[in-house]
Amino acid sequence: DQIVGTRAHIFRGMKTSCSWELWRSFDELLADVKALQIAMGRQSSLLPFDTLGLPVSPRFRREIAVSHAGELSRFSSSVAPPEHKIADGRLKIGYICYDFNNHPTSHLAEGLFMWHNFTNIVDVDAYSYGKDDNSTYRRNIVDLVGGKEEDGGRFVELSHLGHDDSARLIKSHAPNILIDMQGFTLGGRPEITARRVAPIQVNYLIFPGTSGAEFMDYIIGDQWVTPPEHADHYTEKLALMPHSYQINYYDRHNPKPPPAPQSDEWNRIRETHNLPLDTFVFANFNKQDKLEPQIYSTWLNIMRRTPNSVLWLLEPSHKYADSGIVENLRLEAASRGISPSRILFANRVSKSEHLGRLGVADLFLDSFYYGAHSTATDALRGGLPVLTYAGNSFARRVGVSLIKNLSFGLDSFLLTSTAKEFEDTAVSLAAGSRESLEIVRRSLKMTWGGKLFDTQLYTRDFERLMKLMVCVYEGGGAGMHVVL
Repeated sequence: DQIVGTRAHIFRGMKTSCSWELWRSFDELLADVKALQIAMGRQSSLLPFDTLGLPVSPRFRREIAVSHAGELSRFSSSVAPPEHKIADGRLKIGYICYDFNNHPTSHLAEGLFMWHNFTNIVDVDAYSYGKDDNSTYRRNIVDLVGGKEEDGGRFVELSHLGHDDSARLIKSHAPNILIDMQGFTLGGRPEITARRVAPIQVNYLIFPGTSGAEFMDYIIGDQWVTPPEHADHYTEKLALMPHSYQINYYDRHNPKPPPAPQSDEWNRIRETHNLPLDTFVFANFNKQDKLEPQIYSTWLNIMRRTPNSVLWLLEPSHKYADSGIVENLRLEAASRGISPSRILFANRVSKSEHLGRLGVADLFLDSFYYGAHSTATDALRGGLPVLTYAGNSFARRVGVSLIKNLSFGLDSFLLTSTAKEFEDTAVSLAAGSRESLEIVRRSLKMTWGGKLFDTQLYTRDFERLMKLMVCVYEGGGAGMHVVL
């Protein structure tokens, strides 16, 4: 078991650095995890988060999550929480999160706090156990819930409290619903939700997979990321939003329409970011841990079939600056006959500047196993078309949800169902006239005022979904999926 754990740790580290020499041995590692850990009732050395970016079955992802959630069962309270009724028609919702700071979670969810109907629909508490970076995002969320708890507000700091004390504090506030915005991601504290601090507990937004936990009642999705036929992928019941499950908020940045190709402004931005002026730019701005050999091989095939092209990726964070990621990706390209000079890296800039540069790329290529989520909506809102490939898991179907909630038939251009179709479509779009791709861009611009980016509409629907959960609970219908 220890040997399997060591191998899993090494595999995880090498995948993060895009060093894929051990990829061929993944099937062997997977077989050992199943036989020596899962089958014997031991906790898996593969983490639930690991499985999101690996070629494993939905059933295996669920088994891994269950094996980790099972370790938390000892924290479960033997006393059921009080059955909180909705007082005067008002919902009491708590959000618990590590990333109430300058992080994609807050970039997305800031609009939820902005548009919640605090007047006559909901009371909201925000529970934070992450760092206070004093960012604009954090300060705004604090302000939107009335300030910090010590100042009479409803932004509650848990980072100084242990799991038991955190759970007791949340229980004392008697929320109808607690929404976990972290799950099995960096910094998550499922030990708190394991103590059943609210009658209804919900897995939402950031961890795109099942918690595997009996103490989590619902996972929020939609008909595209969590279609009914995938219900058995989850231990939670499905709670389906009518449009995309992902909230998208850009009012703070209000990005301008991208400049016209070959215009002076377009040329200026390309030159600023060291992009060639006369070349087709494929792009992907996911973190490198979403990359794996199949998708990178597909991208290189696309580049081979599109000679006058480059691939624009996001440079590694400072933490991984010396991990060899850039060198490994360029060496892999060279081994496939692609000049390393065609693999370019975008420096990390502010959100506003990033949105302003996206439109000078030509086509965003999604990743396969763990697709683009907030990076995809950034691209779409920045005027960059996103090509995606629908898979069989939440993590790889977010692009489908986003594009299906655009308009003007863009899904016929940007959705594919096989790796071969994905590759051929990318090559076809690159080989066509720039005018044909510009039609897609113009249509994309017309969607910015539509439902995908309508945060106020999203929040009204979200509140209705929460009320539906409570109505089901109070009616004794626990164990039912809810669909808005």
